[in-house]
Amino acid sequence: MLSPRAVLVWTPLPEWTAKLLYGEGFRTPTVFETRGGILPLYQATASLQPERLRTAELALQYQPRPRFALGLNFFRHETVDQIRQQDRGAYAKPENVGRQVGEGAELEINWALTRNLRWRGWCDFSPGGHLLSDR
Repeated sequence: MLSPRAVLVWTPLPEWTAKLLYGEGFRTPTVFETRGGILPLYQATASLQPERLRTAELALQYQPRPRFALGLNFFRHETVDQIRQQDRGAYAKPENVGRQVGEGAELEINWALTRNLRWRGWCDFSPGGHLLSDR
């Protein structure tokens, strides 16, 4: 499996930068999740499929002076065939449970007040990831 990532960067003016990012990835199940046999309260699942992830982001940065920058990012990620531990009463078992989507925005400030003092802060606006389907 491949995990491609692409980035387009545009700088219309020296103090403005825009980036458009796209990526895909995966997580294969661990040996513990597919073979197991170590713990009696945990049952492995040999048929687990890899999790697949797609991400997209638009990042804007404004840097009017070398010591001051503002950033605004909009993001979205989607996980398909997410692996979660399912409670089966007397034991737990990993299963591919569905699709999860997360989206939002982040505001960032980076200000070097002096050569030895920097003020950085982030604020995230996101309702959190939510499970859209459960098999």
